Amino acid sequence: MPRHRTLPDPPVGTVYGPPDGPHWTVTGPAPPPASRPHERRMTCRCTCGVVMRVNLKSLRDGTSFRCPGCADLARSANAACRALTVRPGSGYGARKRPRGSSGTDGG
Repeated sequence: MPRHRTLPDPPVGTVYGPPDGPHWTVTGPAPPPASRPHERRMTCRCTCGVVMRVNLKSLRDGTSFRCPGCADLARSANAACRALTVRPGSGYGARKRPRGSSGTDGG
């Protein structure tokens, strides 16, 4: 009796990732790296056109769904959005008082 069952390779054309954003499309099986002969890999194409060999486990568990270039673009876009987000207490929209002013009219 085998210790674990082996799932079949996904068919060519299987999409991993969100359909409205960058995602991998399986184009066929890929040979495992020599250093890790037990790993199963698939050749995948990202929506941007990059073709890479991707670990099948990463595809199935959702940890890889786009190429590193698209991931960097998303990361930098998210960082830019976070930098522009107004946080409470950030002083955005507050009227600035001149230095030395106590904030009262005094009159």
